[in-house]
Amino acid sequence: MANLISNAIKYSESGGSVTLSLRRQHDFYRVDVSDEGTGIPPEFHSRIFERFSQADSSDTRRRGGTGLGLAISRSIIESHQGEIDFFSTLGQGSTFYFKLPVSMPMENPAPAPLSAKGHTPSSKYQVLYIDGEKSLFYDINNHLSDFCKLLYVSSKGAASLALNNQAFDLVIMDWQLKGEDISPLIGTTIDAPTKVIILGNEMPDFRPPNCVAATHLKSRLNISALKSEVRLILKNRNTREAM
Repeated sequence: MANLISNAIKYSESGGSVTLSLRRQHDFYRVDVSDEGTGIPPEFHSRIFERFSQADSSDTRRRGGTGLGLAISRSIIESHQGEIDFFSTLGQGSTFYFKLPVSMPMENPAPAPLSAKGHTPSSKYQVLYIDGEKSLFYDINNHLSDFCKLLYVSSKGAASLALNNQAFDLVIMDWQLKGEDISPLIGTTIDAPTKVIILGNEMPDFRPPNCVAATHLKSRLNISALKSEVRLILKNRNTREAM
């Protein structure tokens, strides 16, 4: 929601209006964010939810932004069994809307609701996976998908945006993201009581804070053991919050 409103304001001319609406459509809630801005060129419509996509390269210089916001918004909404779309008229404005189910389907026994700010209860735990390479993500996702919903991001900027827009039950991160040390995210952008599992080609060269529950070398990672570890971390988290 914050990203859609921010975009609507950013691409509106001075004095323009931004309108928000909420209504129920059968088993879904629908939220619309409409602006009176420049509109989106038709040739860009099919790419608008792709990472690093902006309608005009001059937009990045003139208005700012990374081109990641809509891609992450879609990932977050889809992780809650929703959908996002838009319609736009060039020179007249755009409307972005998303739909979320009134109630989530119970595919598996639901974990206890968490109290973290911004968390939306669902039947699966929300896990943010931060890694510049996606190959390991597929294996981990296959092992955890029965009780976790993983959101994959590949950059520090995308991770910060995701963490600022959604509360996660667990973060799994490569601390050497494409050669960049992203450990400062821990204890700043990642809020307590969220726990962190650190992965890397090398062990961390810093003293992990209390929120770090485990560290693993990628070359020695046993994913079956990781699955058991994740279950225990999430179980202990819920136990502490219930006290």
